[in-house]
Amino acid sequence: MPVLCSERLKFKPVPINAKLELGSRSEVPCVAEGRVRPIVRWYGGEWPRGGRLPAGVRDDEGMLAFDRVDRRHAGLYTCVASSQQGTIDVTIRVDVIGTYHIIWSRDRSTNGVDEISLLTVYYNEPAAIIIKRVCQMSN
Repeated sequence: MPVLCSERLKFKPVPINAKLELGSRSEVPCVAEGRVRPIVRWYGGEWPRGGRLPAGVRDDEGMLAFDRVDRRHAGLYTCVASSQQGTIDVTIRVDVIGTYHIIWSRDRSTNGVDEISLLTVYYNEPAAIIIKRVCQMSN
């Protein structure tokens, strides 16, 4: 008598927590497979109480897509895959991390010594944080 093997419904791979850069365009994939092709959807929050996705976030056929990552996008998201085989879900945490830029310039100071100015601008707060460092160059 032949043995029939049925592929169980599973995530491939299982979605994991994500750190997204503030202001970036980002995506978090969710792929599931089984004997019957499942329908994959993302929800805001934890399943089964998961709700609507926040503004600027959309479910694009299993891809959690962020048009422009914002601080409000941090939190829990749940991917749910459903088919005739049943329903599976996984909840991930999305963290939003800030960005920074370093700007440098070389100048001659008033006393004739060359100086390098490093300006670091952090964009992870509602207002930018600016740190300036001045280094003197020796010959």
